[in-house]
Amino acid sequence: MSEETLQPRPAAISVVVHLHDPGFLADEEISRLSTAPLETLAGIIQRHLDFRFALYLPGRILESAARTSPRILDVLRQAGATGRLEWLGGGFHDPLFAQIPDTSRKSQIQMLGAALRQHAGAEPHGLWLPGFVWDPSLVSSALQSGFMYTVLKDHQIPSAAESSRMGWFLTEELGVPFRLLPSNEAMGALFRAGAVEEMLQLVSGEPGQESPGGVLDIPLLASSREGFEPIHLERLNALAELCAREPEKWELVLPGEAARRGEPLGTVYPPPSASKAYCSPGAGGGVRDLLRRERWANLCHKRMLHLLSRTDQVPGPRVRAQVAEPLLQAQNASFFRDADEAGGIRFLRDRVRLGSLVLEAESALDQTLPDDSVQVDVLDLLCEGAQQVLVRNSRISMLLEPRHGGRIAALDHKPRKHPWGCPTSPLPVLSERFLASIDTPDANGESVSDFDDRKFEVQYKRTGQDLQVMLSSLGNLKLAGVSHPLLFEKTLTLRSGKSHVAVTYKLTNPGAHLLLFGLQGTLSISPSDGDAEHQRHKLEPGQWVDLRQTISGDQVKGWEVVDKNVGATLEWDLAKPTFLEALPLFVRRPGESEGGRLDGLQAKARWEIRLAPGESWSLISRIELGTTRVSS
Repeated sequence: MSEETLQPRPAAISVVVHLHDPGFLADEEISRLSTAPLETLAGIIQRHLDFRFALYLPGRILESAARTSPRILDVLRQAGATGRLEWLGGGFHDPLFAQIPDTSRKSQIQMLGAALRQHAGAEPHGLWLPGFVWDPSLVSSALQSGFMYTVLKDHQIPSAAESSRMGWFLTEELGVPFRLLPSNEAMGALFRAGAVEEMLQLVSGEPGQESPGGVLDIPLLASSREGFEPIHLERLNALAELCAREPEKWELVLPGEAARRGEPLGTVYPPPSASKAYCSPGAGGGVRDLLRRERWANLCHKRMLHLLSRTDQVPGPRVRAQVAEPLLQAQNASFFRDADEAGGIRFLRDRVRLGSLVLEAESALDQTLPDDSVQVDVLDLLCEGAQQVLVRNSRISMLLEPRHGGRIAALDHKPRKHPWGCPTSPLPVLSERFLASIDTPDANGESVSDFDDRKFEVQYKRTGQDLQVMLSSLGNLKLAGVSHPLLFEKTLTLRSGKSHVAVTYKLTNPGAHLLLFGLQGTLSISPSDGDAEHQRHKLEPGQWVDLRQTISGDQVKGWEVVDKNVGATLEWDLAKPTFLEALPLFVRRPGESEGGRLDGLQAKARWEIRLAPGESWSLISRIELGTTRVSS
């Protein structure tokens, strides 16, 4: 064997740089956050003429650069034209491809492809998956859109994590082949730790080793509890300098080149999966498991799909585009993150923004209706094997769940595009609990009825401009260890063009014994995640206080919330005065006993009820959604 043969081969390294689109941020903030990373990239290109890398920019960041940093974009464009930069394609709004229909996938890809051709003069062949969220169904969508490969984390590809070779794996779906490049997580860990030289040594070739190297993906925007910030800029500079210093050791290869080299390292069938930031540990269903665990995520996802199906029936491409655009924005992967340290579904900010985009699309669809009458859809919207009732007019919409006590699961104010009901799981908007006594509830603080798990019968009645949804169930109260029957009737009334819903309760004792129990009505709502100085609540006739303060009072007839961040108000009026407590809901870091992020509000009204055999008790309440001036 010759001496030349024993020399270590240069390690082939593919650097993939990507910027994430935080879906809830305004365009101005996107521009501010992305300028520094893009300036760093432009500087590296100009200083290190041999540095080669791939770049993924979602649509908003790309168009922001075209508006505000044309010089930087010109440097990137020239690097692409000379073969030093490979542009990656994907979705315009950084979507979660695995959870959207094929029509949306193609729309997202076509939109970003058009932007890349316009601003970068590029025709990408690699598909970028935000959050590395993979599903086998993506193979067909990717190939039909002209993509040859995608990048996944090596733990997502069977046997890839055990290999220190640069190369690609082959997968197929229904006989259609597709190429997968594994991103080396060991390299990524060292890079993030600032050990750039050690990272390069990790993948340096040994004498006789075949195809040493690996793919390094580098995010340049990171999210945290405090917001978003550019990251890894100095480390990226250090990487470029080290590669320039010893080019004989490290060969910089574009991922498109790596995906064309040689034979596959193997044939694999990765199951649905994602990076660890997008799924909870042990979530067997990957990102889809989030839809099971977090009802708000599932609700928004299924409403988006429902609205997309309605959009297909709208005549005229202009109107269809107007409806579809906010739904495409709602597909942004950041909304479906399941990480406590970053943005995602656990953050009120992201839930409100996601809900507002869905409402924007629904309001646009309302404009296509012939009149403003109250609409009703009865369907298994949540795909849970039980029907929900979606009731709406041009100003308000609500989702009822007859299978779960007839509760209101969502409550939206369309004029302000504000979802008042987007609490964390499992809180509904309006629900009822029956207590053994309002003074001495049972030891667990749980309801003494079985209504939560009973299916309510549903009837509908139209009277003029009103639509009544009448729910009823014959259940049981367990008092002092003995079960007693109780008829629970609830009527919700929504009027055409109005922003209020009336809720009427009627409780009837059909049994032979006197019943003494408590009823607790609970309203759980979500303000915006804006400036606390512009958010107040009060009890009638109490004084306004900050939302982070708990308030309570006896003989209270209502509760009012004002959120000037979004210009929205909510009033809960009660015909019968009672004790009412309104309290903030917080999400706290581990170890925190006080403070934390405001995650919602909850008001609890309680009545003591005494029913003789055959006797009934009734209550009328009203939820009014209004507007106020938005604070600047």
